[in-house]
Amino acid sequence: MVRVDTLATGGYSDLSDTRVFWGVQMNLIQAVDHDNDTGHYGYLFNFDYNNQSLRLYNAHKHDRAAGDPLVNDAEVLSPLGITKLDDLFVVEKLSNDKMVLRDDTLRLWFEKM
Repeated sequence: MVRVDTLATGGYSDLSDTRVFWGVQMNLIQAVDHDNDTGHYGYLFNFDYNNQSLRLYNAHKHDRAAGDPLVNDAEVLSPLGITKLDDLFVVEKLSNDKMVLRDDTLRLWFEKM
């Protein structure tokens, strides 16, 4: 993730020097903030994708030793650009190397590494 826009204020945060990543495998998205040592490997989400929307839901803390517990508080997900436990994003752009997602409050900008 390289940038987060706050829709209500028009402000933004440049995250290009951070290490916040989303990875996709099969039907899971893993979101990790490598700059904040949390003692686990981020969060795992189920997702539904169709042409114009991406829904993230069923968040679990990726911590095998603790049994990958279910997340009950969306606040822990906010550094990853996720504001709700069941979050629906409009896919504004999707190409081989860029993705832009927008929900009710934020626009998330991604670039492939």
